[in-house]
Amino acid sequence: MNEMKSAGSKSAQGQNFNQTMSLITTSGTLELYVLALDDGILCVLPQSLVLEIIELDVAQANQKHLVWQGKNIPLVSVSTAKKTHALVIEGMEDHLQYAFALTAAPEARKIRISAMKDIDSVSDALAKHAANHVVYQYVQHEDQVWLIPDLELIERGLKEGITV
Repeated sequence: MNEMKSAGSKSAQGQNFNQTMSLITTSGTLELYVLALDDGILCVLPQSLVLEIIELDVAQANQKHLVWQGKNIPLVSVSTAKKTHALVIEGMEDHLQYAFALTAAPEARKIRISAMKDIDSVSDALAKHAANHVVYQYVQHEDQVWLIPDLELIERGLKEGITV
């Protein structure tokens, strides 16, 4: 019994060490997609969450769902402008995929973490925008304000059938 406990402890210690080393050896950069949601509203998401970028046709652009790999997945939109692309996201729970509707193709960027600053207050226009209710945090990079969506809130809403 003690041998099993000891082996488990060594395994956990090794895993903690590997996680710590991963943090130490990080490059200090994030690989992000900058997403155009609506009227100059920009959102950022880690590229690692994205399963696929899809170009939407006119019929798909205003739907509440999107067929992806034979599966009907929710299409989340906070835009009133014409939607041209969708970003398929892997949810935090197994078998949960959904897509963000975008007004332009996403832009891949590699950003130094130190170049991004958290901001607490935003313009009235941004604070009143439909996207504001799903914001986790606003950040500033150079002269742009980006929103980081609260994916947990969005996914909880999708599971409960609430329109995001």
